[in-house]
Amino acid sequence: MARPETGRAVPLNRGAAAITTGRSIPGSDQIDDRVDQAVQDGADWVDQNVFGQPPAGQPAGR
Repeated sequence: MARPETGRAVPLNRGAAAITTGRSIPGSDQIDDRVDQAVQDGADWVDQNVFGQPPAGQPAGR
């Protein structure tokens, strides 16, 4: 990606590196479940309080 004013490349992540080991963090599945539920609860709230309709019959974000 280049900056329009200079034409120089802009790094997309500034020196950040991700290291993957193939191992999972203990308890991460519980966190995933909690995040999924929070997203679903938020989507249901928006359906009811913003759009004035019952929650959608499908999972949030899908």
